[in-house]
Amino acid sequence: MEALEIAMNDQGRITIPSKLRKELNLKPDSPLVIVVENNKLIIQDRQALEQEMNTFFKAQKERLGLTDSNEVDRFIAERRLAASKE
Repeated sequence: MEALEIAMNDQGRITIPSKLRKELNLKPDSPLVIVVENNKLIIQDRQALEQEMNTFFKAQKERLGLTDSNEVDRFIAERRLAASKE
């Protein structure tokens, strides 16, 4: 992990150093997502985050033995029904 010190300007903007932009293949107008986690700002490429989320949900789907969207819909409906009875 590399740590670089940067400053925020009076308008709240930061500049990602060119070295990191090149390493991460970030271009002007690249869609980024900022997440606050444990009092930290995490800046992530949107496509990378989408891939990470897809991988996570695919693993959960497999763990639960759900093979198609109809089963997913059925599972969600069952969970909602169970929650409404609590």
